Amino acid sequence: MLFFKRNISKLSDEELLIHYTKSGDTEYFGELYNRYIPLLYGLCLKYLHDEDRAQEAVMQLFEDLLPKLRNYEIKVFKPWLYRV
Repeated sequence: MLFFKRNISKLSDEELLIHYTKSGDTEYFGELYNRYIPLLYGLCLKYLHDEDRAQEAVMQLFEDLLPKLRNYEIKVFKPWLYRV
């Protein structure tokens, strides 16, 4: 039983990645998702000019990343994410 709530919002992107790759706990990945979804949505909307397609593109990106993320050695998450 969990007696305290982890405050993962204070962790850096890189700390979240380390915790996710070691534990596989999607709560860490979820925090990264919450941090970057607005930025990625804006970028997708800029290129796709359609809200529904932009939302689908962001969801697809994160769905594709989740199982693969543990295979990469990522030093800085934000630039890596934009390249992907």
